[in-house]
Amino acid sequence: MNQPDATRELGVEFVDWPAYCFCTAPTAVVIGEDLPGAHGWLGETRSSLSSETERDLLVLLLTGALEHVLALHYEAGHLDQPIPEFMQWLEDLDALDLAASCDLSSKWEPCEDGGRRTNLGTDSNLADWAGIVIERSVWDRAELVIAEPERLHRLLVSTLRVFWEGHFRRAYEVQRAETQETLELLRKRYEGKPASEVVPALVGRAVPGVESLREGTQKFLAIPVFYLGPYLSESYVDEDMHVRVEAFDPATARAQLDVSPIRENVSRIKALADETRIRILRFLDEGERYGGEIVEYVGLTQPAVSRHLRLLVAAGLLNVRQEGTAKFYSLDRQRLDATAEFISQLANESREPDGDPQ
Repeated sequence: MNQPDATRELGVEFVDWPAYCFCTAPTAVVIGEDLPGAHGWLGETRSSLSSETERDLLVLLLTGALEHVLALHYEAGHLDQPIPEFMQWLEDLDALDLAASCDLSSKWEPCEDGGRRTNLGTDSNLADWAGIVIERSVWDRAELVIAEPERLHRLLVSTLRVFWEGHFRRAYEVQRAETQETLELLRKRYEGKPASEVVPALVGRAVPGVESLREGTQKFLAIPVFYLGPYLSESYVDEDMHVRVEAFDPATARAQLDVSPIRENVSRIKALADETRIRILRFLDEGERYGGEIVEYVGLTQPAVSRHLRLLVAAGLLNVRQEGTAKFYSLDRQRLDATAEFISQLANESREPDGDPQ
């Protein structure tokens, strides 16, 4: 069993891996469109998917085929392949190799109506958001497909081709040059530095547990993924858990390189513009609280409260630390005080006369 090793840190390596950005996109589209501050492309793409394409993406998500493809692609050493070349590599992939490690994920639990609901675990970033339910017909289709390697392979190739040409290609190509420029800047500043320093710098906030690595981890890769917005996505890309990946949004990271006080405070003020979030901050003024206590105090559903908490964390107004599967939240008083001072300065400036009184 792989246990976390919190005593060891690896230097971060910035890697442009187009296939990773592409193959993780369907999951983000299906699950992440309602994330506060999420990239607009996610919602636009979800609404434009045909019912058939959405069903096929869900089938692939259930089987774990997309994750396994990335593991095989990493092992093949083709990380720098452009996506069209990756698609050709995928077509040539042996169907038995693809199906070898695919299964109907334990992340899906039965519903009373025979369908499946997300069961991603309390320590998962997705657990707070994923409220989707897989209908019985989709689950049945996944069971049929996974039993036939050739069929699974055909479905994977055809569905990703539709997704690439109809939904992903244009958005990907528009941001391509800027992403590569940002990567070069990040390499110059952070390449080889420890994750505990680099990863928080990519999003401008504390990231608890980022230095905790699975036993045997040999590499720590930072991968640009343009649709993540203020969020990070952690994964391991091989079965032996030797390669840790932290996906980040290059536009968000670029903004952190030269973030201005005005932009930073505007982001925090936007996060404060909600009654529920104000109530959460007042509750935490009494001290650190466990996530369940906040849910009970606010009186909303756990997913709803989690959305507010993540937005406050993303804005840098809350600190979060993790103990096992439990998360504890506290105020970042320094940033709150800085934001209050910024608002006070604005108020003072608005009261100053434009010129000498006549």
